[in-house]
Amino acid sequence: MIGDWVECTYWTPSKQLKVAEIRRIMDDEIKIGVYSDDLILIFRQSEVKPIPITPEILEKNGFINYTDFYMWKEESLEPIHLDNYDEDGWRLRINCDNIPCECKYVHQLQHALRLCGIEKEIVV
Repeated sequence: MIGDWVECTYWTPSKQLKVAEIRRIMDDEIKIGVYSDDLILIFRQSEVKPIPITPEILEKNGFINYTDFYMWKEESLEPIHLDNYDEDGWRLRINCDNIPCECKYVHQLQHALRLCGIEKEIVV
């Protein structure tokens, strides 16, 4: 999705960039454009991968680390909890209500927040 954070493996070390556009070139080939400075660079789908959510990314984005979960709270919004991290990802709760999705990657967290009406710019 446009605006999602992804990791481009074209470089060594890889770079984390935002999706600018998605193009279908042929039936079996998709190209993904990402922002880099003032340019849009185009890569094969195989050169772009999702960025796993880490405790460091959560903390950079204002999530507070409690013993069993991370919480993000903004005035006038219900608290967002991410907990029970395992190989399947983080479980999402809003105001202590379980949301039937797990977030393993940054772009999934971006989508979940957007679906909740939260326009939060994620920092990676």
